Amino acid sequence: MKMDVALKNNFATGYIKSLLLYSLLLSVISSFSAFFMQYLIDAVIPSGDLRFLFIFMISYLLYESFNMILTYLTARFRASLEKYLDYYYLDKYLLALITTKLSILNDYNKGGLIQRIYDAQNIKKYYLTLLIDIVVKLITILILSIIVLYVSPLVVSFLILGMIMLVVVYFLSIKKMVILEEQRFKIKSNFLSIMDDILGGRETIRGNNYRNRILDRCVDRMSDFLNREKNVALLVAGVKSKTLAVNTIIGTVIRCVMVISIIRYSSFSLGVMLTLIAFTEISLKHTMQILVSFMELKRSSITLERYKEFMGNNVVDENLLNAELDDNIVSVDEITVRNLHIGTKGNIVCKIPDLTFQSNKIYKIIGPNGIGKTTLCKTLIGLIPPVNGTVNFYVYDKTIKPEIHINQCSAYFPQDILFTTSIIENITLGREINRNKVESMLKKLNLWQLIDSLPEKLDTVISDKVNPFSEGQRQVLLFLRGYLSDKSVLIFDEIFRGIDSKNAEVVSKLISEKEGCIIFYVAHDFTIDCENHEVLELKSEKNDDFFKLEVFNE
Repeated sequence: MKMDVALKNNFATGYIKSLLLYSLLLSVISSFSAFFMQYLIDAVIPSGDLRFLFIFMISYLLYESFNMILTYLTARFRASLEKYLDYYYLDKYLLALITTKLSILNDYNKGGLIQRIYDAQNIKKYYLTLLIDIVVKLITILILSIIVLYVSPLVVSFLILGMIMLVVVYFLSIKKMVILEEQRFKIKSNFLSIMDDILGGRETIRGNNYRNRILDRCVDRMSDFLNREKNVALLVAGVKSKTLAVNTIIGTVIRCVMVISIIRYSSFSLGVMLTLIAFTEISLKHTMQILVSFMELKRSSITLERYKEFMGNNVVDENLLNAELDDNIVSVDEITVRNLHIGTKGNIVCKIPDLTFQSNKIYKIIGPNGIGKTTLCKTLIGLIPPVNGTVNFYVYDKTIKPEIHINQCSAYFPQDILFTTSIIENITLGREINRNKVESMLKKLNLWQLIDSLPEKLDTVISDKVNPFSEGQRQVLLFLRGYLSDKSVLIFDEIFRGIDSKNAEVVSKLISEKEGCIIFYVAHDFTIDCENHEVLELKSEKNDDFFKLEVFNE
């Protein structure tokens, strides 16, 4: 697998090199603590000279101090690198969520998208395990094995045998691990989707006695994915037990061989024997840890593949964020539609004849449910691509770039959500709009009295705990998002739903008085009464979908 760009820049490379160096020094130097025991047994105790003991104590103190410093530096660099990797991958994922084509994004269930947020955060485990932990342990094993080989080739042969047995245990378990991890992800995604239903629909659930049924569904999914979690944990525990058994058997054999070598052949001293035993135990322990890390690495690689699959399958339109605004564009004069076929996933929902929509006109879109009204709205401004045909925006008889349609010229306001931010931010969506103008509009729509009674007024943050608005009042806020924007193409989808008759008349008057705009609105039971109004009706006749234009009050 190719190293990701996140690890190629100077910041990441510097931290990785430093962390790798400190981790390697810490691992190797910690392993060499056995030399102190060898010195104590072979030099200090037989001589009885306190000078040797003094040398031992000073050396050991320096060793432990150095060890402590390396431990601190390793932890510090690791924390910094983890934060960087978390930020990098979460930032990329959030960018993809915001800019991915809706037709592709809608192929994923909500639980899967939520879980991929955790996937993005867990990718650091993959890189840190691969680049740091495993590499450090492998180098440490190599160094210790060379030392053991120099002292006793026979011991190295048993050490290699133990490593081979540990690798066999790993390969016998890894396939099952992959299957369990893939099952766990799918089931947990379903569980998270149901949890989102519970959080979003809690009032409907309680008001319609649906709680027992949805709770049973949620508990079933939860039980399924927790069982997969348990099976994965048991599999890892089984691998650890088997590797520990191999470690114990090989370690016992090596001890026996070395004791026999001392008793019968006097091949080396007791201190050397203890050093060799320590080195072989560390090597086997590191091998066991590497194999367990490889299992976790395999799980993390599945996480990484899910992340890359999402990022690779989604067409991220960078123009949505990077398109430069054109100061010459004040307002759109007209929109032309040519041979337009609208739909989703390549399936044609409706065929639209050649049409021209002009500035300072209001177009009402009507038609039965499912005929394609919302799809038409999204296609007109480029939120979803047409199956066939073109939509062009004209300014001074010249077409403008498609990426400017959304960035500068148009705005789409469906029955959307109120974000967890202030009331003023929910209305302006970050645009620079005079607060007095916002207040004046809220007074016209009979909403200022409620907002003025709140502790922070327009700066009150809307949340699950603080949401004083009824459905109709919520629709008024959503309407103001579009009305107060500086866009010249406005699309309101079911904006009159839930609004009382008095406010509906105010909204209707405000829209009819809006100048320099092309306005579309979808409505079933309300029509704006003005001279510059046309009705666009979507119909289905003779099993062939087509667009029929009926003109009123022209």
